[in-house]
Amino acid sequence: LKAYLFFFLIFSAFGNSSSDAFTTNINPASHLALTSNKQQRQQLHHQLWLASDWCKSESDNRQLQSSTIISPTNVKTTTTTADIMHPKTIAHLLQPKNVDALQTILLRTIPPLTSSAHKGSSGRIAILGGSEKYTGAPYYAAMAALRTGVDLASIYCAQEASIAIKSYSPELMVDSVYEAREIQAKKGGLDVDGDEDDDDDRKRVVKSIVENVMESLGRMHALVIGPGLGRDPIVMDATAQIIHEANKLGVSMVLDADALYLLSLPRYHWLVEKIKETMTNVESTSAASRPVIVLTPNVVEYKRLVDGIANGSHEQFQDLLPGVVVIQKGHNDTIRVHPMNSENRGEKVEMICEELGGLKRSGGIGDILAGSVGALLAW
Repeated sequence: LKAYLFFFLIFSAFGNSSSDAFTTNINPASHLALTSNKQQRQQLHHQLWLASDWCKSESDNRQLQSSTIISPTNVKTTTTTADIMHPKTIAHLLQPKNVDALQTILLRTIPPLTSSAHKGSSGRIAILGGSEKYTGAPYYAAMAALRTGVDLASIYCAQEASIAIKSYSPELMVDSVYEAREIQAKKGGLDVDGDEDDDDDRKRVVKSIVENVMESLGRMHALVIGPGLGRDPIVMDATAQIIHEANKLGVSMVLDADALYLLSLPRYHWLVEKIKETMTNVESTSAASRPVIVLTPNVVEYKRLVDGIANGSHEQFQDLLPGVVVIQKGHNDTIRVHPMNSENRGEKVEMICEELGGLKRSGGIGDILAGSVGALLAW
């Protein structure tokens, strides 16, 4: 988790936020003074320092070389996402001699609290997931985001899951965006025998789900999709449309669990093309307004993605999803930024975490990671 926190705190530090509090030029000492939940902030700051120390020792071990020295005084708070995506920038930040600048960036990432702050200034995040069968996953993701430091966490879920999730915690805002019984009445969506009326009913249900989510999505700083989502074909269709709309709006996303399964299906390859178009169309989309899209696959999910999207080719997989960040979970976790084009394929942006983690593989750990990363993207 230290590695994840380290990478995404750097990565999100250069994001473009609508809140003035996120771009305030403030030194680390001021950050430590401008905290509300003292215990929670102290714990998070402790994690940041551990992450930077880990980076320093790891850089020493790998004996990275760099001709550029970044000092704390010349770190820009207005740097764009495109700047931090450059492999040389990240390589320079990983140098032991740049540890002071790195720590400054990490501390600047946390939105400071000021007298002008309002509810939501430290981040508003939404979780799209939670079905009749799975109610714990979205809860873990949302609570992880709150514990990381966001102000507000919403969950978009099935009506049948909403009461259970609401009972878990009063801190969560739960919004029922569809009714599973209505979907079941459509005979499983994709299994309909070509009846035109049934197809129209299915489209109406999909449209309703999308509209229910889009009503409030524009107010969110980040969206986590997949925990407890389920694999109902109609919900899958609606989720694909929501990802597409969020991508157009520039909302950063974490795609986990069943959202990764969705991407691997041939039916939704159009969505992969749309994501690629957004990430590479520099004429219509500025680097600062591009969404940051993070995939968090485990070993099985990663293989399914590469096989389903790129016929088993890792290079083609990177080319089809340029600029996307992949947290590949495994014995050694790998955090990788896909190059923006095939010409930059040789410039690797990758970090490997070889630290031994917990050996117990309990359900919900991946959901906690997804929610934590979502919070960092919101910042």
